[in-house]
Amino acid sequence: MKVWPVKQSPLLRQPERFIARNELQALIEKVTDNLVNIQDETGAFLLRLDDGRVIDTKGWAGWEWTHGVGLYGIYQYYQQTGDIAMRDIIDSWFADRFAEGATSKTSTPWRHS
Repeated sequence: MKVWPVKQSPLLRQPERFIARNELQALIEKVTDNLVNIQDETGAFLLRLDDGRVIDTKGWAGWEWTHGVGLYGIYQYYQQTGDIAMRDIIDSWFADRFAEGATSKTSTPWRHS
């Protein structure tokens, strides 16, 4: 296997760019807004399971591991900044999911009958 030194990578040779705190915060808020407002308007991202369940793999209103990744990032940002709006996003997501109720089917190998 050939290993290239960093100096050979045009991407890694680019000069570093400092991002001001307020610019970074605005970017994080924009990404978060896009995340929580994304919707599958065409149904192209619906996953239809053999047991009849339909899982929205794109939207924010679901209970899949992908949502956990987003929630984890939002929580980490909240812990670092104390941004109440981020905490409210987390609280609302959990409140909405609990209000929907849990599915009786679980896709885990550890489920007991």
